Amino acid sequence: MKPSATISTIAFATFLGAAALADPQAPTGRELAGRDLYNVLGGDALSKKTLEALVSIAGRDPKVAPYEGIVRTWLDGSLASSHFGEDMSRYYATTTTEKELKELIAFLRTPTGQKFVAQLPDTIQHAADLSGVIMETNRKNLEDILSKRKGAGAKK
Repeated sequence: MKPSATISTIAFATFLGAAALADPQAPTGRELAGRDLYNVLGGDALSKKTLEALVSIAGRDPKVAPYEGIVRTWLDGSLASSHFGEDMSRYYATTTTEKELKELIAFLRTPTGQKFVAQLPDTIQHAADLSGVIMETNRKNLEDILSKRKGAGAKK
């Protein structure tokens, strides 16, 4: 066998071996960009703040309020043991192109983007507070609708 053929054979075998050893589950560039976006947006800390904002709405209910601390503790443990970050990263990667993800990440790393990211927790809390006010303001309407539906169901 000629030396050039031997080198070619070794190079080809090395390539096949490397391909066989490659991680079939290795994330794609798009998946990595989705993970990066999740982290740039605040990652688990922002996710926790979002869930706490939702709990604060529920905590306005006098029946739930005494248990709000327990729910928050449970939430901390649940988030820590979840795959929330992975799932959100996957969501970003499947709903946004790799190019769009990279553009978003680039923006979020600018001073304006960093200001936006820094304000996200307060923005989420504000939206939760407004949602709570809207729900409370319209509670009577919902109760009336549910009462009518129960009455209509009982007549059947």
